[in-house]
Amino acid sequence: MSTVQFLTRRQAADLMGIAAKTLSNWAVWGYGPRVYNPSGGKALYDRDEVIGFVKGTPIVSQPAVPKRGRGRPPKQTDRRTG
Repeated sequence: MSTVQFLTRRQAADLMGIAAKTLSNWAVWGYGPRVYNPSGGKALYDRDEVIGFVKGTPIVSQPAVPKRGRGRPPKQTDRRTG
């Protein structure tokens, strides 16, 4: 049984050769390696998944939930009720 080695966003970005902000944006857009966010803490990345993504075996992540008050989509209005 192997143990999972988690990386911080900065460590994962360094391993991928990109900026940490780029990796953060990708997480919001649902692109890049899967993000693990235990208990709402810092974003963590499985090292093997990061390496797989770099090698071309991407694991598509789910879009991150935007933080309260930032990046929320505009409210939808029901045009039928006028």
